[in-house]
Amino acid sequence: MKIRISTILSLLMLAATLTLIGCNDDDDITTPESSAIFDKWWYAEDVLADFYISSNGEFEQNDGSSTSNSFFGEWTWVDESELTLKVEYLPGRGLGQPERSWLRFSNLTETTVSVEQSLTGQAGSYAGPFEYSTVE
Repeated sequence: MKIRISTILSLLMLAATLTLIGCNDDDDITTPESSAIFDKWWYAEDVLADFYISSNGEFEQNDGSSTSNSFFGEWTWVDESELTLKVEYLPGRGLGQPERSWLRFSNLTETTVSVEQSLTGQAGSYAGPFEYSTVE
């Protein structure tokens, strides 16, 4: 009788383990890594601010009308898991250029992203979200 009970318990444990492994709802969901925002131009129809985030830490923002309206800077992650970065703009590189800004990304795919921007990085100070894509 002891052999049967232990065998039944082992089978139940195996079935429970296989059920838990097989019930993962995230199997069909793929989330791009933060690197999906790098090394490409991002364009928005509703915003006059296209941008390029280089994987080497460089940042460029352009309104598309002329190179005199380009802002250049360097970016660092504030919180990579939350897809938030901070841009420190290089001085004297564009009319009306801020000193710094924070960008928060969501709904990231290889070709689209939602972006919120802040000049302070504080909660409640973000404008957006603005929809961007890699297609102009």
